[in-house]
Amino acid sequence: MPYNIIDVDVRDVIGSNPTAKEFFNTRMKVVDDKHSVQVPTDYMSFFIRYRNCVNSTTKIIKRSSKEWCKFSPKDKAPACLMYSGGSESTLLASCFVGLPMIRCHNFYPCIIPKHKREIQLALVGAVLGYRITLMGISVMDYYTPYIFEYSEDFLMLWNQTFPDTIIQFPHASFSKSTVYKTLIELRKEFQWCEKINSPCGNCWNCFEAFCLLIALEENISTYFPNGYNKDEFFKMNEEAHNSGYYDPYVSNELVMELEKNFQISFRERLK
Repeated sequence: MPYNIIDVDVRDVIGSNPTAKEFFNTRMKVVDDKHSVQVPTDYMSFFIRYRNCVNSTTKIIKRSSKEWCKFSPKDKAPACLMYSGGSESTLLASCFVGLPMIRCHNFYPCIIPKHKREIQLALVGAVLGYRITLMGISVMDYYTPYIFEYSEDFLMLWNQTFPDTIIQFPHASFSKSTVYKTLIELRKEFQWCEKINSPCGNCWNCFEAFCLLIALEENISTYFPNGYNKDEFFKMNEEAHNSGYYDPYVSNELVMELEKNFQISFRERLK
């Protein structure tokens, strides 16, 4: 790996802190849309706003019992960045060299799979004691309730609720295309797969790396020593061309932008 990456287990970290665990469990109940949930006074505004933004009808009741404890940031841990292995976090890492890079594994499953997982990242940063947690988020050209945690509204809501352990999206004004073009200009190494040991050659992050390596005329086999799933990559390529999106909440401009700028066809390269 080109960076100093710290691997953490999300469930272990959140589960070790009573406030984080209860906060996340409450969020799960709010999203589930089948509950009434009791919330301490200090967090009422957060969960009411969250509920409304994800179109939930969960009834939120003010809890009169003990409040949750606050997170305690550590003086020696001013900031960290979350490294997912994707293009945005790779750009983030190139701009904030020297910060601890947290790579998360074993996320809690989302009740609705399309929901984003940024609240889990924010809780990990808070539990680990960082005053600022940086995340690689690019601008979204559309909005659905499923991507609320990927939005500036979520950032502001979290920071109002937890002013001592805030989150930041440094590239929130960048389009996906701008992220790719900047990475190409920087010629950063593409080691983006979420696998710890080596690229799996079977996921969206690996497909991003594959496309950029072709555009840069780099040696693909160097990045994929164990090969890659050609059929899966071709499927991702076709879905990108046919719909403009690889999945319902991740904008995919990569294939079209690179083919236009470099006059190449990934369909042909995948045959």
